[in-house]
Amino acid sequence: MVSTEHSRVGKLTSLDLHLKFRAGLVIETDSFEDVGCGIYPAYYMKSGDMLLVSTSAASLIADSGVFELNPDFKPPIFLRDESRRSELFRKLRNRVWAIAPGVLSRLFMRFGTDKAPRGASEEGLWYESWETIDKRVQKLRAFEQISPARADIVFHPDYAIRDTKVLVRLGAYYMKKFVHDIENAFPDCEHVVMTGGKDSQLISLIPKLHPDRWHIFSAEPNYPLVSEWIAENNLRVSRIIRHDNRNEESVKDLKKKIYCGDLCSNPRHIRWVFALKKVGDEFAHKCIFWAGTSGDPINRYHSVYHAFSREHFFDCHMRRAALWQGNYHQVVKNVTGCPLLSPYHSREIWNELYLHLDPSIMTEGMDLRMQIGEELFGKPVRWIAQNPGPEPYRYKFSVDLYRAYLEQIRKSLKRTRLPLRNE
Repeated sequence: MVSTEHSRVGKLTSLDLHLKFRAGLVIETDSFEDVGCGIYPAYYMKSGDMLLVSTSAASLIADSGVFELNPDFKPPIFLRDESRRSELFRKLRNRVWAIAPGVLSRLFMRFGTDKAPRGASEEGLWYESWETIDKRVQKLRAFEQISPARADIVFHPDYAIRDTKVLVRLGAYYMKKFVHDIENAFPDCEHVVMTGGKDSQLISLIPKLHPDRWHIFSAEPNYPLVSEWIAENNLRVSRIIRHDNRNEESVKDLKKKIYCGDLCSNPRHIRWVFALKKVGDEFAHKCIFWAGTSGDPINRYHSVYHAFSREHFFDCHMRRAALWQGNYHQVVKNVTGCPLLSPYHSREIWNELYLHLDPSIMTEGMDLRMQIGEELFGKPVRWIAQNPGPEPYRYKFSVDLYRAYLEQIRKSLKRTRLPLRNE
């Protein structure tokens, strides 16, 4: 993944970094900007009067030839909660959310806070930080615009859109426009939609400019449901790629996954990436993956996002989604060499729609995705009610992920020893 080559561009965005450059390439730039609410993760370090940026912190460290341990980088011990007791607790918690999604949120509000818990407090799903293992390297924040001299967050919502019909109409328009723009910009690429529930199904309802280049990737237990949904709606798909959702990762695979993701989120939720690599290899890396990332809390009432203030809604997207779901996009890019895009995360859909959205128009029980689907499809859609969802991966072996990550950085630098976490 790591490359010591440099490419020079005057201005660069996070989306272009993922779309137009090889994974691990270190790029020199004067100005760097996130345009996808952090879903296309990027890292940078200052070097004189320029920035060095890449799709991973590890690439920047290896390229620099030195390492400065950051003692404040303390991610959760992600695989510690593998016990049966922890699994039962998670299932109970999820059951409570499913039966009464607003109950826990209202409890937080009752005890004097308008913010849900963040970061590692949520079972160690992601690391709530923009720092990295090296003091010099930082992760680009959602909608951050940075140069060697200054950094600004350029997203300031005005809450002007208060009509769900506008959200449906413009949401569908900008989703379709993004897909068509990518098809036109990369005419030789194959497109693979990672499909499970409605957020990803909406991608397949978008009429394509080159439908023969579009494929479906689906894992058990959703695969037969997705296949049935494709057939019932007579959707034009080149082929459907099935994955049995068995975790066949070796210790080496897990370590590579951690290295490619910079130890930012729980690897149990980063599934199928080596199967996706085989797909990307088959298409000679002329492949773009798609996912319905975080479409749910935009177009359906989601208590974690909607039960608090309007500011909290956007904070969740810029932190929770960016740091957790965004890390999946990072790992796919760095393992497969192919970008993973979300139609809910184009520059235009955020600048022209979500920037102006008042999330308080979404009330408990509201779900606009069926309306968006029909807007995209141009006629009624036959929906499948079930979405069982694949289980997170489990590992039969134990790995100290921090130590493994540090050791791989040592190898990339060809040094004999690096300080460990507690030293």
